[in-house]
Amino acid sequence: MRLREGSIQAGGRVDLMLGRGNTGPVYPWFGQDIRNGMALAYEHYGLLHRLWREDVVDWEGKLRTPLTGFTSTPRPLDGVPPFVWHGSIRSPEIAEQAAYYGDGFFHNHIFWPKEHTQRMVEFYRRRFEHYGHGRADQAIGYLAWPTTDYWANPQRALDTDILGEIMQLRLIDELREAQGATYSPSVRYLHSTTWTGWGYLAASVEVPPQKLAAFFSDAQKIAVDLRTKPVSADELERAKTPRIDQIQRSRLTNQYWLADLSGAQADPRKLDSIRQILPGTERVSAADVERAAEFVLKDDRAFRIVVEPAKN
Repeated sequence: MRLREGSIQAGGRVDLMLGRGNTGPVYPWFGQDIRNGMALAYEHYGLLHRLWREDVVDWEGKLRTPLTGFTSTPRPLDGVPPFVWHGSIRSPEIAEQAAYYGDGFFHNHIFWPKEHTQRMVEFYRRRFEHYGHGRADQAIGYLAWPTTDYWANPQRALDTDILGEIMQLRLIDELREAQGATYSPSVRYLHSTTWTGWGYLAASVEVPPQKLAAFFSDAQKIAVDLRTKPVSADELERAKTPRIDQIQRSRLTNQYWLADLSGAQADPRKLDSIRQILPGTERVSAADVERAAEFVLKDDRAFRIVVEPAKN
């Protein structure tokens, strides 16, 4: 439910990090044995992957009770499962699992030499390509700005959501239509309802390495334009309408209310958030977007990450 709640607040932009656990005493808490740790990771995630994507599941495995005609609730927001990162320190089997499903692989670099990390990442990228999910010769560019938590200013968080939608539209217009590129950029945003002061707005793309500089240049030009010039009425409508439609569709499901009302007695702010998310999004104006851009898209707060293929 908490995952669903976060997905709604972030417009479906919540990722999930998984770790199988390598501490022996933890496994008996759940009636398991660490010697089955890898088998548990494979079987349980395979089941979870199906439960997110199939409405009714019949399943039988070796390490838990079977399921017959089972439907997991709440369902993923808008029917789209969250993106999953598989975390590991030393297990190539986890890198293989992440590559098989087309998921992300997060290597924990704790106490290990960089050569080990390099081998693990290169192995994942080869297997990712092997399973048809992407090419190992591509690079990834990531440009992000910190925001703040949702409760610090709920209306500004909603303004920033629309800012993110507009940045997505502009990057697509620039990279795919103006430049004729065949790749698609992605803009994600999140304002935490748990961690004080934590949030972000980020743009990313997977492109040939030689095109990374153009992506960063375009994204930064768009950021400057958004904080110095008001958006047009048409562009504002193009950004707001899908977001509003998404909220309205979600509210027709029991899963939405199960997730959003969870914990509301302990934290009444959640009730205010439920009441305000739709009217607050509807009232976002061009001036609100410009103010959000001035607050968030500051050059001195931006940071970038570049992932490039290994040079032979």
